[in-house]
Amino acid sequence: MHKADGLLDTNVFVHALKNDNRTDECVRFLEQVQTGTTTGARHPLIVHELTYVLSRFGPPWDRGRIVRHIVGILGWPGVVGDTSLLRDAVLRWGSAPRVSFVDAYLIEVALAEDRPVYTINVRDFAPFGVTAPSPLPSNT
Repeated sequence: MHKADGLLDTNVFVHALKNDNRTDECVRFLEQVQTGTTTGARHPLIVHELTYVLSRFGPPWDRGRIVRHIVGILGWPGVVGDTSLLRDAVLRWGSAPRVSFVDAYLIEVALAEDRPVYTINVRDFAPFGVTAPSPLPSNT
């Protein structure tokens, strides 16, 4: 896998959507990422932060629009990393209104790696086929 030129931060995406003194700069930069001229590593925390920040933008930024926006970004040639797992987590988050993004990400990782999630909130994971032992394992 190609090493990215740098790490992408949430504020670049946010300022590109605003109308402020950094908007033009951020839009130009993201156009380079979108075309693959510049590459940036995505990180799960940034995707999580985007789900949170964009949901605070208010209408018309509902979960559906946020999912479409983030999935679109994850498909850009300049976004480097395991975007398929993140895309699956974003799609799960979008289709399950009671699931937080972090839980959606844990679900996708647990399914991909065939590992349990150790949690007290079994009901948040079991419906998705994830093993969530209850009670928690004890080696004593």
